[in-house]
Order: sequence, then C-alpha cells, then structure tokens
Amino acid sequence: VLFGINPYGFKADYQIESATTTDQFDFLQFAIRNYDVFHFYYRSIIRLGTVARVFPSGSDLLALRAAGKVVVMHYRGSEVRSREIFDEINPYSYSAELPGMFEKWPRQEIDNFRNLVLGTADIILCADEELRTYVPEAKAINRALNLSNVQPVGPRLQNGAKLFVHAPTRPIVKGSHFIDAAFSEMHKNGTIASYRKVQNFENTVAMSIY
Repeated sequence: VLFGINPYGFKADYQIESATTTDQFDFLQFAIRNYDVFHFYYRSIIRLGTVARVFPSGSDLLALRAAGKVVVMHYRGSEVRSREIFDEINPYSYSAELPGMFEKWPRQEIDNFRNLVLGTADIILCADEELRTYVPEAKAINRALNLSNVQPVGPRLQNGAKLFVHAPTRPIVKGSHFIDAAFSEMHKNGTIASYRKVQNFENTVAMSIY
C-alpha cells in the first residue's frame, strides 16, 4: 500500500491518496480484517503530519498489537538519524551544509517514535549498518534489487566520455549539490566525463536509463 501521491509510478495493491485520518482508519480496519503480518517502511498507517508528533499518530501500532498481528518496522533513514549523534560519530558530518536534512525530525520526535516501536513491534529492521548506529535493537537488512530486471550492458560512452548517472529523490538529502560541484570542477580541469541527473522520472523511465 502506498500513501499519498506517488510521482514515480511504483506499482501497489492499494493507493491511498488522501491524507485524512478517516481514510487511514478505514484502511486500518480493512487491513486488520484481511492481513496477519504488517511490514512498515519508516511509518505506520495512522499519521498526522510527521510521525509521533500528534495523537493519534502511531496508534495503529497499539491496535495491531492488541489484535495479535505481527508488526515489523523497517527504518529507512531520517526518522531515526539524530543530528546530535550524527555529528558526534561522523568526522564527515554535513549537518552544517545541509541543516534541512535534520529539521523534519526533531530529536524528541525521533525518540518518541522509537520508544513506541520498541513497545509494539515484533521485529525491528533497518536499511544498513550506518543506520543501526541509531537503533542498535534493529537488524540490518541490505537493500535488495531484483537482478532479473536489470541486464548489464557494460561501459558505454556518450560523446566520447564515460557517463555518470545520479538519481536523487530529494537533492538536499542526497547531497546532490556536492556531486554537481564535483562534476563542474572535473569539467574545468578537462576531465572527460558526461554527467546526467535523473530526477522526477517515473521508475520505468529511470530504470531504462540505468
């Protein structure tokens, strides 16, 4: 199930475009009647604004637990990565250059949501070992790619240069301005390289470029 408008054309069994609480609770009731395992990516079904800020956000986790369902929370990034810890452990911290990356999730909200998940989830996962720094109770599951959908083509040249592709969903979070600046510097130095930014394309178009 996807919540909100998806600009990338990802396929889903259910698309809930409305963000109203009523629609979210209606879907929760339907899902409780029909499913036994709930695997969440970074957020749960009931959400007002950002997670854990305002009740009833996250109350579905309590309802699912009471209903005897299996709850899996799969952290993906900013919802558990606090700026304080990031700055402390990372000698290459970019929080000063990209303050917007940490503004969406205040530390108190991160802690609230993590505590809620600790008390309700049967299984807690995260995307990689770096993210596990902030949620040591999680098991790191590497990102997966269906290799049958990606056929290797080998190096290709574009106008005599190797082509580099960067595909940011959120440029400020993905550090795109660093990559843009690096390629600008390469071109000034006469390095032969071609650079393409893949942004705001549907997934099928982006995959064809890759």
